[in-house]
Amino acid sequence: MLTAHVVESVIVLIVLGVLLSIALQRFVRSRSVARLSVLVSQEAGCRCRWDVGIPILEIDASTATPSHVIKILRQAAKCRLRYFELLLHHATDELAVEVGRISTLETLRIEDGILTDVGVSRLVGLRKLEMLMIRNCPVSNASLSIIAQFEQLEGLSLEGTRLSGGDFGPLLKLPQLQCLNLSRTDIKDEALDRLLKHPTIGDVDVTSTGCTAAFVEMWRASHPDSRIQIEI
Repeated sequence: MLTAHVVESVIVLIVLGVLLSIALQRFVRSRSVARLSVLVSQEAGCRCRWDVGIPILEIDASTATPSHVIKILRQAAKCRLRYFELLLHHATDELAVEVGRISTLETLRIEDGILTDVGVSRLVGLRKLEMLMIRNCPVSNASLSIIAQFEQLEGLSLEGTRLSGGDFGPLLKLPQLQCLNLSRTDIKDEALDRLLKHPTIGDVDVTSTGCTAAFVEMWRASHPDSRIQIEI
């Protein structure tokens, strides 16, 4: 049988191994972040700032060199930061491929780009997303089935996209969705009626859409105790 001394020694070695592994991971991560900062500083259309300890990487793909943007995104994927936010202006489907590899990404904002449904499909690996904003991009209803796979989503904005009609059923599959912005799309009353049945949604923005003020008023009158705030 193992003596108490041997057992103690084994436990100490295990603890030391764990601590060494953690220290090594932190060292590698810090080197990766430092490399990311250097890459960002070399490109005029990119900047990285910290907000309460959370890195926010902002990239303007219309002014930055495409090949350098790809290097930055690939380096961001290597950092494996627990909390990470990316703002990508003028995004393309090609850049979406690189963004989709940043598995730790929790907040993604894409605006004023040419991102299509093909590009959205490249984001399917971002299973930790809590906030997704795709604004002023030619994205249609075809992307909803992909977005429905981001089960951690709490906030979703598809403002100014090409969403239309009354079939927004996939969004009902998001179990934690709380805020939804569909302003400046062609969503109809029937779609809004279905979305308002979502158990966790608290805020819905349908400003400048196909939804009518008459429907919203009728819905509010029939649901006087609802906690849902509707902007129209």
